[in-house]
Amino acid sequence: MENNEQLVKLIVREVRKVLESGVLSPVTSETRQNESHPVLAIEKAIVQPIEQKPEEPCCRIEQKVITQEYITRIDSSVRKIAILRNAVITPLASDYIKEKGIEIVRITEEKPVSGKEPVFGIVSSGSSNGVLREIKRFLDVKDISYEEFNNVAAIEANSYRINLGRLIESVIKKNVRFGLCIDDTGIGTPLIANRTDEIRAVFCPDKDTAVIARKDFDANILIMTKRTFNNKEAEDIISAWLV
Repeated sequence: MENNEQLVKLIVREVRKVLESGVLSPVTSETRQNESHPVLAIEKAIVQPIEQKPEEPCCRIEQKVITQEYITRIDSSVRKIAILRNAVITPLASDYIKEKGIEIVRITEEKPVSGKEPVFGIVSSGSSNGVLREIKRFLDVKDISYEEFNNVAAIEANSYRINLGRLIESVIKKNVRFGLCIDDTGIGTPLIANRTDEIRAVFCPDKDTAVIARKDFDANILIMTKRTFNNKEAEDIISAWLV
């Protein structure tokens, strides 16, 4: 408000100067070049150049999980980061972003043009990698599509919980048909996953449990554990789940 009043006073003052000088001749290229015509003073006062802030450096990240390690690799001049709408920012990365005053903008992720959603979204604890390899081998042999959600490395705090959260969200949004979780005991995962009404996660130690979970409870996340794992039982459980 104060700036507007000052601008009005300036315009009035310049207009008064023009009227008092009696100069009404047209503005020529010569007078414009020399800025000697009083009318130019009015023009300069009215048409104030708008000071625009320079565009802040921005970058786009298409990772589905944003970790502190990844963020720290970005040029320090970047003040704005565009990420996918459903991307997960790990706690360490979130703290770093706040500390550096970086603005996060979420953008809509483009849907793949082709094909159906994967049958399984898979997540496993860091100590279950051997089991994971065997299950993926079986799925590949049976031509059962899957997407792995182990994007956050085990060195990141709460990595399994973060990856599980992404899988749960994907199941809810029907980006994958089922979840397949491999944890150490089969206890923690259903406690976390079943907090959401749309999720029905069941630990299945054998194929009969898998059949009941699907038939009677319409379960959508299958939980297996490395403790009771052997290849034949795992294949039977997965096959029974998909019947």
